[in-house]
Amino acid sequence: MIKFEETSLEFKRLPYGETFFKNATGRCSNGLLMIDFIALSAGLPLLKPYKEAGANFTPGVNFAVAGSTALPVQTLAAMNIASSVTTSSLDVQLDWMHSHFNSTCQIQKGWIK
Repeated sequence: MIKFEETSLEFKRLPYGETFFKNATGRCSNGLLMIDFIALSAGLPLLKPYKEAGANFTPGVNFAVAGSTALPVQTLAAMNIASSVTTSSLDVQLDWMHSHFNSTCQIQKGWIK
């Protein structure tokens, strides 16, 4: 079962994903995104989202979140800009990436192995 990033978006429900993926995907698309076409044409696998429970991240991992912003929601709120789509701004996604790297990479003598 896919664990979606907590959001109020409709993207985590059908019909999003039903045509190509045959289930709800949490994507802002019913099918493939441009990055998927690029990956497929290069012979690369589609990357699983970081929040997908039990996903195989051996070929890579996708930290992107639909509707996310570059600035944190606190910064936007201070400028009276509402961001009701998600609270996972770029800094949250980078924190996920940092945590993932720390849990999967070994640091030895200053080099990542």
